[in-house]
Amino acid sequence: MCVAAESAQTVSALAALSRSPGDMQLAKLTDEEKLKISRKYFIIGCFLLPMVWLVNSVWFFREAFFRKDKDRSRQLQKYVGGSMAGFLVWLVVIVVWVSVYQTQRANWDAIGDYISFTVPLGRA
Repeated sequence: MCVAAESAQTVSALAALSRSPGDMQLAKLTDEEKLKISRKYFIIGCFLLPMVWLVNSVWFFREAFFRKDKDRSRQLQKYVGGSMAGFLVWLVVIVVWVSVYQTQRANWDAIGDYISFTVPLGRA
């Protein structure tokens, strides 16, 4: 009897571990859990991980901005809006850096070569 209970617990634990993040259903979460997850993702994104901000924005956009109960979604709007703004800032920075680097690397002489991962031959 005890072995059956332990095996049932093991199976349920393994099933919980084997769930992929894509299996998360926001409809089953309470508002407090949604706010907690969004806050965690916002903080993680602050550690130079802008893709986490993108995920936070996509997952919680409807919950934050299209709910009928506006009072409960105010805090969620803060984290989702911050995640969207942070991701857009990072996107602009990366696009500007790549475009400047691609167009000006040859003019930077040795410095352009030193900061290159691979050194292209010739001049573009």
